[in-house]
Amino acid sequence: HRRLPGWISYAFARSVRSHRHTPSIEVQRPFAYDRRHTLNATGNLRVGARWTMGATLRFGTGFPHTTPTGFTPIVVDANGEAARILTHNTTGNVRFKPDFGRPERRYAARLPAYYRLDLRLARTVDWSAVSGRFYIDIINATNRTNVLSYQYAAVTDPDKVRPVVYQQAIYMMPLVPSVGFQLRF
Repeated sequence: HRRLPGWISYAFARSVRSHRHTPSIEVQRPFAYDRRHTLNATGNLRVGARWTMGATLRFGTGFPHTTPTGFTPIVVDANGEAARILTHNTTGNVRFKPDFGRPERRYAARLPAYYRLDLRLARTVDWSAVSGRFYIDIINATNRTNVLSYQYAAVTDPDKVRPVVYQQAIYMMPLVPSVGFQLRF
């Protein structure tokens, strides 16, 4: 048995989509899951006859996303009646939603890069006809706040006329410890 098995992989990829907005205008833009660079590295270290320690590092550049350019009033159609502008129940202020601009702006920005380090400590056990492994995993051991996506809202301050577009990050898993047992028979 090798004492330090593992592997490293790297991928460069580019995924684009073409959209015809008019008969004479075709726009190319990144696909929603276009990740240009991806790096993965995994290693395990045998420590004695029954113990192993492992680590997996994952890195990827951010996916494309679209940032708002401003805001527009929310217009609703009330069951076939004339459309009306939605207002706040208490203040009467006009309610707004983020405006993402023209279609060619779609996916023009990128989310931050993704990074995660996972760790494992395992001990092998043998019983008569059954063998197994106890393990402790720590997913996202650095507790990095990787951005999954952004939510946008047009927030209206009662003292101001124009709303402000607010961006809130939606994060992936924080540090997650787990304990388990794997049986082989």
